[in-house]
Amino acid sequence: MTRGGSAVLALAATLALTTPAGASWSDNLASIHFNSNKPDFGIPPRRGLMGGGEQDDRPGSGWGNGTIEHAELSYEHDNERAANRQRALRETQHRARTATERGDWLSARRLWEGFAMRFGKSGIVQDRCEVLVHTNPPAEPLRRYLAALDALEGPNTGWNAARRELAALHAESTLPPWLREHAAYQHAAGLVQWLNYKEATSLWQAQIRQFPEGEKREAALLMIARACLLHKAIPDSVRTGRAATEQLLRAFPQTRFRVAARGLLARADLDEGRYEAAATTYCALNDGDSIAAVRRQFQNTAAEPRLRTLQLIAYLRALPQATDFRAYRFAVKGISHSLALFKPDTGRVFLERLVREPELAAPYFYFRLYHCDNKPADLVRLTLLADRIAAREALPPVVRVRLAELYYQAHAYRRAATWASSATGMADEKVRARALYVRAGSRYRQKRFEEARADLEQVLTRCPRSNIRHATRELLALVAEAQGDLPTALDQYLALDYRDDYAYLIDARLPIATLESYQRTRTHHKELLAYSIALRHLRIEQWAQARRWLARVPAKSYAAFALPESYKDEWWAESLHPTRQTLESLAFLDLKSKQARGAEAKAAARFAYARAYYTQGLLQLYNAPLWQGERMFAFNYFWNRDVATPADDRAVQRYMYQHEVYAHTRQICLEIAADYPQTKSAPAALYRAACAAEKLEHLNEWWRTDEKGRWWAADSGWDEGKVRRRNHPLLDHRKEASQLMALFVRRYPKHPLAKDARKYADVFVGKGEPAEES
Repeated sequence: MTRGGSAVLALAATLALTTPAGASWSDNLASIHFNSNKPDFGIPPRRGLMGGGEQDDRPGSGWGNGTIEHAELSYEHDNERAANRQRALRETQHRARTATERGDWLSARRLWEGFAMRFGKSGIVQDRCEVLVHTNPPAEPLRRYLAALDALEGPNTGWNAARRELAALHAESTLPPWLREHAAYQHAAGLVQWLNYKEATSLWQAQIRQFPEGEKREAALLMIARACLLHKAIPDSVRTGRAATEQLLRAFPQTRFRVAARGLLARADLDEGRYEAAATTYCALNDGDSIAAVRRQFQNTAAEPRLRTLQLIAYLRALPQATDFRAYRFAVKGISHSLALFKPDTGRVFLERLVREPELAAPYFYFRLYHCDNKPADLVRLTLLADRIAAREALPPVVRVRLAELYYQAHAYRRAATWASSATGMADEKVRARALYVRAGSRYRQKRFEEARADLEQVLTRCPRSNIRHATRELLALVAEAQGDLPTALDQYLALDYRDDYAYLIDARLPIATLESYQRTRTHHKELLAYSIALRHLRIEQWAQARRWLARVPAKSYAAFALPESYKDEWWAESLHPTRQTLESLAFLDLKSKQARGAEAKAAARFAYARAYYTQGLLQLYNAPLWQGERMFAFNYFWNRDVATPADDRAVQRYMYQHEVYAHTRQICLEIAADYPQTKSAPAALYRAACAAEKLEHLNEWWRTDEKGRWWAADSGWDEGKVRRRNHPLLDHRKEASQLMALFVRRYPKHPLAKDARKYADVFVGKGEPAEES
């Protein structure tokens, strides 16, 4: 076997499909640092988001905590467009009716022409535009005609009355022929709404005989062909339908129905057994389903492999042409089904055709990259095919971009950047934006951050209509973080409305001085930022700075941010404590402890300060307006280790110890036990330090070091070492609590709490909570 033959056989494996990736309803996707699916943000998002087990791991899947608004194509967008059209239709009907009532036919025509430009010319909209062109029309009959058209577009309860009105207008011999012809045409069209194709066909045939040179002859011929060939409306439907279609093409060589007419002739060929002619036409029209109908006539014959290839090619050509989700989904499903039916010999023929016709490679690679769950071996095979295609000259820009995407996913970042660069100068905005994005992702992976940032900023500034601007901000945020430019990253998260990400940067990641500068130089979110800065100072006992920043928050905003009653419907609200009260009570106790004289007084004052953290509320240092109850879930279950850096790990660790009241209690009590071991407050402080350490261990998943306590432990298969690498508490507080209880027993064996301390030193948490000291 030749070397080339071996390559072809290897490439045939690229046709084997794999199951698409899935996402759960509980996934968190509208985030970068807290994205449960941990996607590669250097991969541009797919155009459409499929259902039925295939969900995206980028925002837009419609599943989990994500939205569809940034996807180019989706069911929701289709439904929204339909709803917008319906609203615009009702508004245009009303305004046009008002214009016609005062005889302003020109304004009515302009209204309907404007509607047609926005939403396309359906049959009835086209008719309105045609009749309103006529000057000096009979006013009252034309109003009756337009009202009947409005009724045909309304509920079916008005359809019969509308048809009777149209029939009456057609029968009025004194009316202009153009109006009578339009009435006859729409009378027949009204019958189609009731699926009465036989009578409708008879009426259209009569219309053509009565008005042989009329305005609606072209449309009537098409409708006769459709009724006969698609719905078999009358006896001898195929002959009648073919005759009507051929007459349409002869009489109107530039007809706007040319594509539909070609499809109808192919249907006639199919019905008459001219399968080869039908297949050729359907392939030219990218009609994969109709080719499948032809293919079924050749099952288990020598012609079937070629027809399978034609069917796949039709779907591949239809994929990039899809402008709505219905067409996109139709093409994707067709490609998937066609490939599933391929046999090795058919696959070899098709792959060789891909090499000869690179324009087919672009949609094929797109399908494989974005609608298949590729394993590393699959990507290797795809790159072999890509290498053969890349060897050709003068590849179309979209093929170059698709090659860049493939090489990126195969981790060949240098080659990906090279191919993307060859398409960045293209005039087509979508192609140019995607090329810039892939090149930026490749440069990001190569740590060429400045160049990656320039590419992404070019997408945002020069590609205003690109559908990947949302994804561009995601990648730009990561690049900015890699450069240490956290304010720019925060700008992106706020623009994306990624709450978890901007909450993390504001509450934990940005240095306080940087956050203060950010608040002063931005015009957005100034009150929330000032409140957040006050909390940051509060957590590290900078009372004066906390007061100063809290004073910048207006009373109304403060009430919304800081008072528990603002969150009364939330399950976590009972653990909140008013921020200003927290600030003043803690500042007062801290000051009192610093002013105390003598060991006993100072230890007692410091212990009172520690108790305030322990007893005033678990969430007294929590930024409720920023996190909105999502902080625990974000860090517990969605922290994205794939994008976290050592700087992130250090920031989160520091943040956790500053945020949790038990961490403050533990630290202060340990200081009391170490500095004033002989005072009356020392035993209580040591015991409280152990209690606080135990509570930290069970506070949430970030703090937990005992895997057996995790709700997912039975299925995780993770050992404690992996858990410790996933989470980053400074200490194993479970062991620390046990050790502190043992220390208590050694130091204070006769203290009333010694019995409890001895028990909990052995069992750690036991069957109940440690006894509270008075």
